[in-house]
Amino acid sequence: MTLLCRSNQTLLINDAFYGRNHSGYAKECRTPMDHQCSMKVWYKMNKMCTGRRKCEIFVNQHTFKRDPCGYKEFLQVFYTCVNDSQIHKKCEGMGSPALMRKGYIQSYNYPNSYGTGTKCYWLITVQKRQRIRIIIHDFLVGVKNGGKCNDYMQIVDRTTRKIVFKDCGDLGKNTIIVSNYEAEIVFHSSPDSMPRRGFFISYEGLGPGCEDLIVPENGKVEYQFAEEGKFIANVSCQSGYYLDFGTRVTSMRLRCSESQWNQRPPRVCSLPNAPTINSGVYTAETPTPGATHDLMRSSSIIGIALGVISAMLLICLLLVLALYIHRSCLTDRLDKRDGVKDITSVSGVRKDLFLVFKE
Repeated sequence: MTLLCRSNQTLLINDAFYGRNHSGYAKECRTPMDHQCSMKVWYKMNKMCTGRRKCEIFVNQHTFKRDPCGYKEFLQVFYTCVNDSQIHKKCEGMGSPALMRKGYIQSYNYPNSYGTGTKCYWLITVQKRQRIRIIIHDFLVGVKNGGKCNDYMQIVDRTTRKIVFKDCGDLGKNTIIVSNYEAEIVFHSSPDSMPRRGFFISYEGLGPGCEDLIVPENGKVEYQFAEEGKFIANVSCQSGYYLDFGTRVTSMRLRCSESQWNQRPPRVCSLPNAPTINSGVYTAETPTPGATHDLMRSSSIIGIALGVISAMLLICLLLVLALYIHRSCLTDRLDKRDGVKDITSVSGVRKDLFLVFKE
């Protein structure tokens, strides 16, 4: 049996069973189903496959050291192919950028030996009203001697400075809840330790919060915290692609308020159907009464030229209008001074002039 992920993905074993307790698989393998004939083999599969791209397993009693059914058992595996872009593999130091929303962390060189004399630090941050759930999927760190650990992984609630987890050795799957929105992960290996496999963990925010946005095709979504702990999402397109807002908008910023995004981005970044003039960034703020959304555009040379031409035409039109008004006023004053009365017919065509002399 072979488990295989893509070249940019990593295997994560979620669960595994060995036996004959699944009717569909029993029928496919032409064996009788038996509800009592099964055993959980997650631990074995996890140590063999998690952290790798490809994993080959011989499905027999020699691999799992037991024969629960007596004959013709089958292996049922539940696994995930995690994108490498979601896994933080570097040994970070103090002051490194915070890890946000959700993702995975692995020890250096995992699933191979992590090395000696290292100290790594990761800061996890979620939305302020959330807690953090950390799941330890695989853990083989150092050896515990007399209750003490030379190598260890430690999880600290950054708000209260309370150590919520610190351990070493060989552990199974474990879930840790940090009651606040920031947590520190510390990994330490001593210079004289015996390096082992290391660890693979996942983290995510718990509680009310804005759900993950759908990443637009030909685009990406990046999350970050703004001032006063406000959570924002930056949606942007690849070079040459644009969000569909009637202009060449290449990115937009959304804010999370009351567990909802203030706007939904389009699902596709598309190529423009025709040349357009303006380009820029659309910023959507949290809606408030009377508030408007500002569309900020950086004008191109053509746009500036058209603006100048329009202004010049407007000025010329105003000058012509001013001259016409001035001439009309001057004529009216002359008529009144000379006592000329203009008599017109109903059709508006001048019929005659009568001169009236003032006394």
